[in-house]
Amino acid sequence: RHKDLGQYLDWLKENVRGQDEAVTRVTRALQRGLELAGPSRSLGSFLLVGPPGTGKTFLSQMAAKALTPDTEPLLLRMNQYKAPEDASALFGMPGGTVPGALTGPVLEEPHRVVILDEVDKCHPEIRHSLFDALDAGRCRDKGSGRMVDFSGCVFFATSNAGANGLRGLGPDGSSVKARDVMAREAGFEKAFLARFTEILLLDTLSPKAVAEIALLQLAKQWRGQGIELTFVDPALLAAAVARNGEYADY
Repeated sequence: RHKDLGQYLDWLKENVRGQDEAVTRVTRALQRGLELAGPSRSLGSFLLVGPPGTGKTFLSQMAAKALTPDTEPLLLRMNQYKAPEDASALFGMPGGTVPGALTGPVLEEPHRVVILDEVDKCHPEIRHSLFDALDAGRCRDKGSGRMVDFSGCVFFATSNAGANGLRGLGPDGSSVKARDVMAREAGFEKAFLARFTEILLLDTLSPKAVAEIALLQLAKQWRGQGIELTFVDPALLAAAVARNGEYADY
């Protein structure tokens, strides 16, 4: 459990391009969480905010590879939980036999990364139902009646809403100000926001970062065919795209 995540920092930055500040803050906070691990708290919880395509879910998945390389992250599409009664799908139905989509996998493997994707799109009561797991590190599976231990879990929640407000705070904005902005502009409950270790902005990627990502994806695709690609400076690709208006929006 007491893994040194510092050794993964450069690897994470290499894979999650253009978001060095967020990667660094997540890595440092997770290291603190590992060192302070205890039975009444999760290892860390992060709300990643930004426009689509900025690497929020990808950062969560890469962090999972560093933390729990033998266990796939649990990805929950929170836009599927739009009514209060949908909580039974997450935590199991009382008297039922089917475990919850959140509690069941953690009962099977208690050391894993949980991704609450697009948490801004679920019902407020669903977010309220997550309080115990995020804060106390424990909640009950309603189907089996078993207590679920989240002390070995890391939570990442993503949100498209609230990016403009966080952008106005700048890199030195306090967590209190970040919570105020997210409550005001994204409609999150302050009690929910208070459960997060960090609230981080993953802003729009620079053209150079987009070019780097495109080249990495091409290299990965061709590597699967046994072909290694070598690239020149990605900034040249970004500049070429910028000169060609037909492709500028891509």
